[in-house]
Amino acid sequence: MKVKKKALRIADLARETGVSRRLLRDYEEQGLRRPARLGNGYRDYADELRAPSDCPTFIGEGPARR
Repeated sequence: MKVKKKALRIADLARETGVSRRLLRDYEEQGLRRPARLGNGYRDYADELRAPSDCPTFIGEGPARR
């Protein structure tokens, strides 16, 4: 039986990490993050975040926002 993976949308990731949605989008625009896209165009961060320590830009060590 195939288990369906739950999508982690940008609002969910922002809530879990404390990083704003705008900053997450800025990271994507700068090429620092490349979330998958769902069929409806929403970003899916499920593969982006395994643990906060895997993603230093999510815990405040990333580049300054312009």
